[in-house]
Amino acid sequence: MEDETTFETALERLKECVKKLDEGELTLDQMVSTFEEGAKMAKICQDKLGDARGRIFKLEETSSGVFEAPQEADDVE
Repeated sequence: MEDETTFETALERLKECVKKLDEGELTLDQMVSTFEEGAKMAKICQDKLGDARGRIFKLEETSSGVFEAPQEADDVE
């Protein structure tokens, strides 16, 4: 599921979980389930942001001042 879920979708689902928990109308079991889903969505967001940050930090400036992304690890033999 993590690879299929976009950052935007996970963030939206996380917001929905927070809203449900804030409303305070859930049973204890529903609260725990909603919290678990929110934690999963938060982890997906955190992972996606970490991946994006890593990609940005890997950018290398060429001598002409143009930014280029380095070769992916899968491209290197």
